[in-house]
Amino acid sequence: MNQLPLRILQLVSSMTIGGAEQIVLSLAERTDPRRFEMHIGSLSVISQNSLQPEFERLCLPLLSLNARRFYDPAVVQAVYHYARQQRIDVIHTHLTDADVVGRFVGRALRIPVLSTMHNMPHNYARQRRDRYWLERFTARYLTTHLVGVSPKIRELYISQWRIPHGRISAIYNSVRMEPFLAVPAGVPLARPYPGPVITNVARLNPQKAQRLLLEAAPAILQRYPQATFLLVGKGHLENELRQQAQALGIGQHVVFTGVRHDIPNILAQTDIFVLPSRWEGLPLSAIEAMAAARAVLVTDVGGNSELVESGRSGIVIPAADVGALTDALLALLADETLRLALGTAARQRVQLLFNPERFIQQYEAVYTQLGLHLPVSQVQMPGEVAL
Repeated sequence: MNQLPLRILQLVSSMTIGGAEQIVLSLAERTDPRRFEMHIGSLSVISQNSLQPEFERLCLPLLSLNARRFYDPAVVQAVYHYARQQRIDVIHTHLTDADVVGRFVGRALRIPVLSTMHNMPHNYARQRRDRYWLERFTARYLTTHLVGVSPKIRELYISQWRIPHGRISAIYNSVRMEPFLAVPAGVPLARPYPGPVITNVARLNPQKAQRLLLEAAPAILQRYPQATFLLVGKGHLENELRQQAQALGIGQHVVFTGVRHDIPNILAQTDIFVLPSRWEGLPLSAIEAMAAARAVLVTDVGGNSELVESGRSGIVIPAADVGALTDALLALLADETLRLALGTAARQRVQLLFNPERFIQQYEAVYTQLGLHLPVSQVQMPGEVAL
């Protein structure tokens, strides 16, 4: 008799286009449908710039809720009833709001809960300490197993949140490589920009620190007056960043593209990809830029130093250091040979470490163990690669 597939509820805080949401899409799209039946739950109303069309294309069950505040009791009740009616076997949560809701529902229904920790443990919402402490409490006491998006992220949760070693694994994030591997090394002679292009692909929010990039821009433009800065993405800081660019007198050199669905094409026009984040997990946008053989500049936060070997496959600088950011950009702009060498090494590195098939196999192994109510610490992760 054939065994029924495990029903997995992927619960995410929103459907906006971001790294965590892309991971949910990858899992929904590529896990073996004979073994896993994926259900998608979003706590927030699906917005215009969302991944909803991608999930609808997969014809998966989709639960869309309207959370009015953090830990909305009505949303908790809706997820509880859905999980019970659909006989969900495992709840897989992503990002703080979904983590907390999913963990309480899982405990109430005695369903195993898996949480992927997409960022480093950091109290970035100091004005909302209830969120931080509730996330930490439920991670320690209401979560069956956690996954850090890199070994360093895993170690940070063990040391800072006191998560037991056996209850947290490390699985590298991954992306669908083919569109980015098709991007030629180097930049084309014909492109719509007169000078070098410096690109940031991220939500426009405090975490991603685009403000620092704009602060560095005047010094870059003194040396390279035809340089263009592409800010790809949307976020609540967009108007503030536009005002900052105008106040610095660099408005004509900064292009706000909004959300784009042709990132490989954007990267093909790019000389340097920069992500000056204040905190991170393992950013998918940087993995994509490396797969596209771009010179990548990131800050030394979260798993970035595992992703990029500074001086070999990119450049790693301290966070919140405008001087270091400016110096690194100027050094890269001055040396095309260095940019090409870093980009080539970056492409080779992500192909080795961030294999999409390995990523799926590792999550499937965790789901299977949780579905059998066995400790995930006993799982032999398929295809592990040492750094």
